[in-house]
Amino acid sequence: MRMVFTGADPEEFAEVAQRVLAEFEAWSETRERTVHLFVVDAVLNQRFETDGLLGRWTAPALRSLLLTWFPRRVTLAEAEHVTVMETVEAFLDFLDDSDLLDERSEPIGTLREILRELSPDFFAAMRQPENYGMAKFWATKMLESGVDPEDQDAASAFIDEVRGGRIAVDDAVLAVIAERHQEGDPDLPPQAPSAVFDLPSEEEQRELAADTKISTQLRDFVDWIGEGRALTTKGNLKLADARELITLLGTRDVFDRDHTRTSERLMGVSGIFELAKTIRIARVAKGRLLKVKSAAKLLADPLKLWEAAFDRMDLLEAPLYSLYPVEDDMVFPILAGLFTSPIPLPAPILLTMLQETSLNPVTDFSLDREAQLLADFGLLELREATGEELLDLEEFMLEESLSVNNFTRQIFALLPLGQRAVRDLFAESGAAVTTVGQLVDETAEVLVARLAEMAQETFDKGVAGWLAARSVTQACAELRALAARTDDSGHRMVALRLLSNCGEEGIAAMLDLRNHSMAGPSAAGWLVSAGVLAGDELSRREVVFGMLDALAAVPDETVAEFALQSREAQLELLEEIPSAGHPRAAKVLESIATGHEDQVVATAARNALVRLSTRP
Repeated sequence: MRMVFTGADPEEFAEVAQRVLAEFEAWSETRERTVHLFVVDAVLNQRFETDGLLGRWTAPALRSLLLTWFPRRVTLAEAEHVTVMETVEAFLDFLDDSDLLDERSEPIGTLREILRELSPDFFAAMRQPENYGMAKFWATKMLESGVDPEDQDAASAFIDEVRGGRIAVDDAVLAVIAERHQEGDPDLPPQAPSAVFDLPSEEEQRELAADTKISTQLRDFVDWIGEGRALTTKGNLKLADARELITLLGTRDVFDRDHTRTSERLMGVSGIFELAKTIRIARVAKGRLLKVKSAAKLLADPLKLWEAAFDRMDLLEAPLYSLYPVEDDMVFPILAGLFTSPIPLPAPILLTMLQETSLNPVTDFSLDREAQLLADFGLLELREATGEELLDLEEFMLEESLSVNNFTRQIFALLPLGQRAVRDLFAESGAAVTTVGQLVDETAEVLVARLAEMAQETFDKGVAGWLAARSVTQACAELRALAARTDDSGHRMVALRLLSNCGEEGIAAMLDLRNHSMAGPSAAGWLVSAGVLAGDELSRREVVFGMLDALAAVPDETVAEFALQSREAQLELLEEIPSAGHPRAAKVLESIATGHEDQVVATAARNALVRLSTRP
């Protein structure tokens, strides 16, 4: 069973949560344990909302669940409070029996003792209205008044009664809850981090920062100041000096032919001028522009200089600097959009993404100018698309009514400093963040779940660090356990791939898995790839199971991949799928039944689904 959903798709989590509930229900009936499934459903959702580690249970995790989350969120009659503790204990026993407790969890005996210690505080917290969340406060008040919160008309009438002063409400308690609701609840952990950040070392970042255009411009600007430069009576750069700086700094300022400024104000050089003053590497005194002597240390450290400039990007915000702008409401969406994509994004796709999510109009012009400035800061790279990339975009551009021009030919790629910027913005917002380096001490399942969707370079870096932090024997044991336990075929395939790279011990671990009902067929396929087994040594079930693994791994292309075989081979496979015992068999059959163009094959898939549903 997959138990790690940190930053995962909610639909993926919901599907597995239902399987966990079904298995827990069967387990509890067999052992005659009194449980309430809605409690476990709440527990799973709380874990998904926090760190996504459904099987990792420690004292802090139980304390957060029972003393904060349940009192805030879950509305129960007082007589039902005891069922929560009974069900949570049963659920932990189920995880332990099913080998689903995370390796970083406390031992089951310790977890039971923690539950007993927390029990009095839990019952007290559930009875105190000050601990309620806003929704629970009003739902509880309605129930106390005989009103069904699900009845919208009755609930609306109840609120009218409260506003009219005909139903008493404890204003002091409500004030505490309202303040927590508005300011944020410090006792509830942050949302699960959405991705893993692959950051270069600080020294590598320093080298990258030194090569950015903005850092070079600032250093050259200070060098140009020399012993001082006279300013205009209004404290601005003189026109002759500005012209000189345009060439020196390589800004985007524009003059017309008679050397007067265009209607666009001279903003590129002005932006550098204002930025240099703000980060205190230049100053104005008695009508002259001077160096700041104490800034020598900042100028000597490229990373510190870059950080100072990046923190004051707001000075370059439009319309103040229309030729050198950065609009705050676009910086993060651009960088985050590139960060969430495992591959560089063509300009038309990034533009469409921003137009669909931004509250303000986004045009190709506004995106292009923002991107140029972000490129100056070394956050992203702009390059021209290849002919093959343009062909791939042709259909998309027709659908979006976009023409081929200098902008739509561009490809946007996030650079390491851009990833650093996204990490910092995440951290500033209060979100938890994880770096590749932090994964070396994690379990195999956390490693695979967090890296599976990352770019190949990031994946390889994370895996290399994880393997280097433990012996080959330990790594093989953890990967073998993951392959045997998970029902996520993609995660199992990654675990087996890593085992195949662990030499003889990895091969031995896969041979040991050969008789495992779920992992065995997949392991057999890898053993064939490694030349340990011949293809004709595989059983028919192993062949079918392996094909289902491959089909389940590409949900958007399942039908297309399946249809590559002859009709006869497809029909034969559909006869065998129901008896293969693959956990994703139903999903694969549903895709074929609803999406296959050949109605004979689609009908066979529907029949296979019926047979699958009647199997014990």
